[in-house]
Amino acid sequence: MNEKHLKSLNEIYKLLESHRIESTKTELYDANRFNPFQFITTDENGLSRIMSFFLDPLETHGQQDLFLNSFLKYLKLHKFLSYDKASIYCEKLTTNKRRHDIFLEGWMNNKLTWVISIENKLKDAKDQAEQLTDYYKDLKNFGVPFFLIYLPRFKRLPSKESIPEIDWEQLSNEHKAIVLEAKDIIKWLEQTPILAPKIKNFTQDFIRFLKEEIMHETHDSNKFLDQIIKNSNWIYTATSLIENSNNLYEKLDNLLIQQLQQKLENEFPIIVSFGWHFNTNGHSTGFYLDKGDVDIQPWGVGIEFESSNCKNAYYGIWAHKLDLSEEKYKQLDAIFTYSDFRNSKWWLNWKWCDKNLQNWDAETWKNVITGELSNQIFDLLKPFIIDINHHINELEKLSCK
Repeated sequence: MNEKHLKSLNEIYKLLESHRIESTKTELYDANRFNPFQFITTDENGLSRIMSFFLDPLETHGQQDLFLNSFLKYLKLHKFLSYDKASIYCEKLTTNKRRHDIFLEGWMNNKLTWVISIENKLKDAKDQAEQLTDYYKDLKNFGVPFFLIYLPRFKRLPSKESIPEIDWEQLSNEHKAIVLEAKDIIKWLEQTPILAPKIKNFTQDFIRFLKEEIMHETHDSNKFLDQIIKNSNWIYTATSLIENSNNLYEKLDNLLIQQLQQKLENEFPIIVSFGWHFNTNGHSTGFYLDKGDVDIQPWGVGIEFESSNCKNAYYGIWAHKLDLSEEKYKQLDAIFTYSDFRNSKWWLNWKWCDKNLQNWDAETWKNVITGELSNQIFDLLKPFIIDINHHINELEKLSCK
């Protein structure tokens, strides 16, 4: 990058800083960053419950079937509008023990007339083997018209592992399945003629949440981009950075790991002597402290991201339950016992990160250079590291099955 590009980059930084200052000034009067959804559970299950709230005519929003009918019209399922009762469920069991994220039933004269399944991937959860195939089979078993919805953050086809490409294509061509994205949910809600002011405000807050937290769009960033595209030099510099973003993040990842490793060597040299080190499986996956080989040691400490672009971070003790004998897993569980942590087959103990580390942005990455980010992460993981250090000889005996 030559001197001209560096000058352009500095100009872009000054523009960005001026937008930040302007936003800070207006925030005093309009609280533009506040959204009540920061206090509402918005993991995958939480988002499913919110959508079910809108879709259920009997819910406390009082809008009766306005949301549901608007949704059916958006999907062009006009025949499904013939119903006198609708039942909306979250986590409805299938015949083979899977669960539909959101399940809708339409009834007429006490007779089931249609069913809809929504597979919620707004948080970028991975497709499971034959997941949509099983949902499709379950829908067919009802013996009534059905519709299957795949809902990722941004529009993409479901994986071949979830459903064969030819099967999904056939369902789509027959208008029995569709891929929606967060933008579609926003359009549906904006098209719904909401009458109650409270619900209108709640809906607007949810739309803003989807734009900012799911799609990562903000009003300030849009204004900033409007300025960028007015200057050809700025466009060239910005797009050049985008082209090199993978290399940039790789360098930042490596620097962060070096800083964390240096702290480990300074404070816990015994752990280092046993081969422990900080590492990553790639940008936006997470940062881990272990021996770097799951076949040798299927557990460790880490901070990991549920969603792409380093969003929805959680931390704790990861442990692959299937790769450890029951006895070894119990021993591990006895050593690492903490309150307010959750458990899964991949994590012995995990917990969502606090706000400052949960969703990484430019402000977060800026703190790599100062060392502040490595300090935050190390302090977050330090209680686990202390326990590892205290039980290191015992833990070294916990090998794979």
